[in-house]
Amino acid sequence: MQIIEALQYLHSRGIVHRDIKPENILLQNGVLKLCDFGYATIVQNDLLRQTFCGTLDYLSPEMIQGKQYDFSVDVWSVGILAYEMIFGNAPFSGKSNDSTYDKVLNLDIEFSGPLSFAGVDFIKKILIKDPNKRMDLNTAYQHPFIQNNTAKRTDQSNFLEKIECLFLKKN
Repeated sequence: MQIIEALQYLHSRGIVHRDIKPENILLQNGVLKLCDFGYATIVQNDLLRQTFCGTLDYLSPEMIQGKQYDFSVDVWSVGILAYEMIFGNAPFSGKSNDSTYDKVLNLDIEFSGPLSFAGVDFIKKILIKDPNKRMDLNTAYQHPFIQNNTAKRTDQSNFLEKIECLFLKKN
């Protein structure tokens, strides 16, 4: 998945994006480009961040709780993005900000619909409340769900249709 590669590159340069969502992903000729670096910041010398920022449906538990965080907030957002690409909606959306926060903090997530064991496993290993137990990007990239689906995808039209559908739903 190109989003994982893009984040691996950013993280290797000490940059955490903090606002991964469909609206910040551009596709041209099958090539993904990450945009909107307005919330991006540099994490150096293991210095953790604590600024509350990003988009409600993609906020990690540690950010909601006002705890310090690092690159793991971007990994969390990859899990939200994967869920949304598969099911057409964010997993923790609530009727209010507080209800969304509660759903995130309680990991109130449903897998309603057809999804392989590998897909459920991928999302569950990313959407873990404790960032220290959350799957990292290198492991995510090697996960069977990513490898099996990337190897089979020679035509990205289905992916493009899902991205377009998500934009149309939100606008």
